[in-house]
Amino acid sequence: RVHGLRFRRAGRRTRRAGCLRHHPRRNHKSANQQRNRSSGDRESSRRKQQAARSEQQPSRGEQQPLRRNQNASRGDWNGSGSGGKLQANHNKVSTLPPSLREPHRDSKLVLFLCQMSERAEYLFRQLQSKKAIHALIGQTEDGDFDCKEWRGNDEMKRSIAKAACGFANATGGVIVIGMSARSTGANMPDVVVAEKHVSDMGAVGSAALDIILKQVEPGIEGIQIKNVPNKTRSKSGFVLVYVPESEGSPQRSVIDSKFYVRIASGTLPMAYFQIEDRFGRRPHARLIVEVKHERIAQAVFQPGVQERYIAVRISNEGRGLARFPAVRCQRVKGVGHPHNLTGIVPIWAMSQANSEWVSFRGGANDVVYPGESFQVVTLVQMRQPVGNSPINSFPEVTITTEAVCDGMPPHRQTFKLDAVESN
Repeated sequence: RVHGLRFRRAGRRTRRAGCLRHHPRRNHKSANQQRNRSSGDRESSRRKQQAARSEQQPSRGEQQPLRRNQNASRGDWNGSGSGGKLQANHNKVSTLPPSLREPHRDSKLVLFLCQMSERAEYLFRQLQSKKAIHALIGQTEDGDFDCKEWRGNDEMKRSIAKAACGFANATGGVIVIGMSARSTGANMPDVVVAEKHVSDMGAVGSAALDIILKQVEPGIEGIQIKNVPNKTRSKSGFVLVYVPESEGSPQRSVIDSKFYVRIASGTLPMAYFQIEDRFGRRPHARLIVEVKHERIAQAVFQPGVQERYIAVRISNEGRGLARFPAVRCQRVKGVGHPHNLTGIVPIWAMSQANSEWVSFRGGANDVVYPGESFQVVTLVQMRQPVGNSPINSFPEVTITTEAVCDGMPPHRQTFKLDAVESN
């Protein structure tokens, strides 16, 4: 009985393990065979996967497929991660006509690489002509602009207040008064169809500003109004209303006590979690870099040689503290940084880990207060002799900079300094 009890218990254990109900020794042997068979199957499947992966992988001569930069949203210094060549990695696709997109190439402010709030500010500057506004016909509205047809002060209160709240709670935008937009179907964005000039630009601009002032709370700082006449010396035309992105608590419409946000081409009521997040949001910093000619002086340890000193300054134009600030300058032939022996050293730690950029990074205790401005580093441009004459020439130079801090994406600027000659 004892032996049979043990045998039955062993049978239960082997049956639970998934083996046949046989003698324990035979069960042990069959389990080993199944284990070896399963390991062989796994090995064969692994070899098949490697073979399939090697067939899909292109050879060295073939072109690798383009991939989206995974570090673009983290404020990567290199942007595209390959040699410092930046690419536009925004998920948002601009619907502006080519006439408004072409000026971006020569602009000092690269539109697609700056903060989204600056996109609206750039658009506001580009639309200050009748030709640019007319080019919007046939385009769909997006998160940067909203067209309105003026129908009187009372009828436009709700519409203007809603649009202003939506832009302020998003990334800013432009309200174009004097253009008509129509819907093309359910769940489809509105398309700009025609011009609907306002008869008196001054009166309409004042009425729109008064609506935003009285029907939106808390107030929006930085509202700008621009009148674009239809003809020279004419009162009729268009009214542009620039609404910047607000910081801190969200804005709501006094008329219906709702919080709105601009999402793509629509202005929608904010969800509860969005309102909660905005009330807990602290003001943001906005770092701006300024590069300008400082002076021409004699080079240290090189008698008779002159150097051109270029000042790189940074300022915080936002309302929040700039924590962990950093500035980097793209390397330019003939322009470098001074040696420590000259006494002109950067105030932050310098890093030359990148072959195309020189970075100056502040630490945990280096903060830039709102409204504060100071010089970060002084760059040095070497002179170029002009033939056999004693005149020293400092050629025209273009310097590209990027500023970044905690909570702020990289802000790129390009500066062009004129050529200078000295004896």
